[in-house]
Amino acid sequence: MKEDNPKLYRLANQIKQCVAKSVNTLLRDPRLKLVTITSAKLSSDLSIASIYYLHSSATDKTKAIEGLYAAKPFLRKRIATEVAMRKVPELRFFYDESVEHGAHIESLIDDLNSQQ
Repeated sequence: MKEDNPKLYRLANQIKQCVAKSVNTLLRDPRLKLVTITSAKLSSDLSIASIYYLHSSATDKTKAIEGLYAAKPFLRKRIATEVAMRKVPELRFFYDESVEHGAHIESLIDDLNSQQ
């Protein structure tokens, strides 16, 4: 994404940093205690920011997403004050499955190696 549009990459990174800082230090919601913001992606028209997160407890993923959506108005206000944008994008939250996917692929490779 960085090579495609440096402005999108820069803004997405600023949004990620703002949301991560807010979740880790400003919000006191217990549902967000173990949440880590991993990345953010912006739509090409800057209207939607997709925020990806991890939660260290797989059973609490639904509580975490509820907490993030409950904090959405606050997070949008923080973005409005910290990120130079004309219009604050709509925030959408997604569980980041890349770590689990990577672990699954690694276990498949280990299984193949052990069979040889």
